[in-house]
Amino acid sequence: MQRVMIVGTSGVGKTTLAGHVAAATGLDVTHLDMLAWEAGWKRRALADFERDLDKVLAGDAWVVDGNYIASLPQRAGMADTLILIDLPLWLCLVRVFRRWWANRGRGRHDLPQGCIEPLPWTFLKWVMSAPPRHQQVWLAVAEENPQLRFFHFKTARQVDAFVRELDVRS
Repeated sequence: MQRVMIVGTSGVGKTTLAGHVAAATGLDVTHLDMLAWEAGWKRRALADFERDLDKVLAGDAWVVDGNYIASLPQRAGMADTLILIDLPLWLCLVRVFRRWWANRGRGRHDLPQGCIEPLPWTFLKWVMSAPPRHQQVWLAVAEENPQLRFFHFKTARQVDAFVRELDVRS
């Protein structure tokens, strides 16, 4: 496990799992939100995002967490491991609310400086509608890239067991 991509809707624990994988393997983590946004939730130019992502993917070893569907084929072509966290929607929403409450008025380590945790209705609608649409894309990427070691976690217990196994190996 040297080039790991972690995908799943908001609130599934992509960033948390990326931290565990990095701690167990010594790999550097890149959060795609850091490449995609500037302070005040201003979207970076696509060319800048793609250039910075290319630099990350050119490395020998990495963990990349985030969706950004347009870049999935590029990441999958470079990765050796794909982890899809696919938790129930109700749990994702609980976690999104919990994260917002814990970070209200403050930034997070996985977001650029000046991006304060939002909870607008448009974001909640996206969280509620994205899983069915994106799940098909994620599964297709796994199928189209047989070189990938594919993990599909459907429960928090499965993710926890994976983390425990990582800790044992390290």
